Parts: sequence; C-alpha cells; structure tokens
Amino acid sequence: MESRGTIAWDFDDTLADWRAAFHAWMISRGHLPSLALEDSQTYSLNDVWPHLSLAEMLMLIKSFNLTPDFASIPALPDAWAAVEETQRLGWRAVAITAPGTHPDITAMRRRHLEPYGFSEVFVLASSAEKIAVARAAGAILLVDDSPGVLAAAQTLHFPVAIFDRPYNQGFAGPRIRDWTTDLPLLLKAAHAAARLAADKPKRVAARTPGRARLHTQTRRPR
Repeated sequence: MESRGTIAWDFDDTLADWRAAFHAWMISRGHLPSLALEDSQTYSLNDVWPHLSLAEMLMLIKSFNLTPDFASIPALPDAWAAVEETQRLGWRAVAITAPGTHPDITAMRRRHLEPYGFSEVFVLASSAEKIAVARAAGAILLVDDSPGVLAAAQTLHFPVAIFDRPYNQGFAGPRIRDWTTDLPLLLKAAHAAARLAADKPKRVAARTPGRARLHTQTRRPR
C-alpha cells in the first residue's frame, strides 16, 4: 500500500507513562512527593518535588533514564494499538524521542520501540531538535505533549496533534485524551496535514507568479 504520509510520534507521556514510572522510582529512592502526580500542573514536576532545584531534578531524571525502570516504561492504554492501526491504514510511522543520547539510553529506547514497527527511530539529545528531525524524516504531523515542542511547532507552522496534559493547555490543536477512544481525532488531523502538505507547492507557486511564468516559457526560435 502506498503511504498516505508520515506521522511522527513522541514516546514519553504520549505513548508511554514516563511520569508514572519516574514518580515510582523517585519514591523508591526516598524522594517523597508533596503533591499527587495526577494533580501536577507542570511539565518539570517541580510542583511535585518543590524542595528540589531544577538542576537537582535534571540530575535525577538523567539517573532514572539509565535504570532498568526506564527500559520498561509501561505503555498508555491502547497506545500501541493506535500506532499499529495508523500503519494498517497506510500511514508511515516514525518515532522521535529525546531522553538523551547516552549509549545505554539510546540502546534501551531502541529496544523498547523495536517491536512496534516504526520505519525509523530517532533518539535525540534535546527536544529542541524534534521539528527539524520530523521535517527531515518527511513527517506531515507530529504527536507530542511537550510545551517546548508545541511552541516550536506553532512558531514554525508545523502541524501537531497534542496529547492532552495539564501543562499544555495553552496550545491550540487537535487533542488526544485517550488512545482507546480518540484515534479518529488523530486520523482526522493526519488527513488535514496531508492536504496541507499537498497544497503547499501550489501556495508557493501562487506567491511567485513571475517565477512560475519563467519556468513555463518556451524559448523563441532564433
């Protein structure tokens, strides 16, 4: 089947419950939360552990991402079924994830994603690279939860489907709240993104009429 287009998928907290896995690991290390995880409103989780500085949190996240727990983060309900269904319907799937590029992290993440048939897997040092990588991979749509990624997509006019989280409420776009029921919303967004991508050359040509005429001119006989 010819591909309808490429959908780029984030992993942590879009397809898998990284926050819950990290929360359990933190408690096992004696870092008791000040707030229930389900009540957190921040991407950084600094409202759950307000006594820890941002630098301390980043160090703990890096440590967690090197543990066996990171290698077995549980999938969100029906997340993998959603990825597989889009592929069955003719959409190409690539994974773009940014847990860091330590060799052990990269190896664990690739092994974790291998069974799910992604055409390509990109493991990045920073989520700041995601939009550029998505474009280079030929993606027409990115599914993500990160406020930083969503802000970059908005600035760069790159289509996104938002996995709904309390910390990304300030962004407009189709919202996925539950993979069990909301896959049709993603498919609708993918079809809209595919039409937008198909129309882009026409819009470019319409903005440059002189150049378009130049390309269609025939050379006069001498």
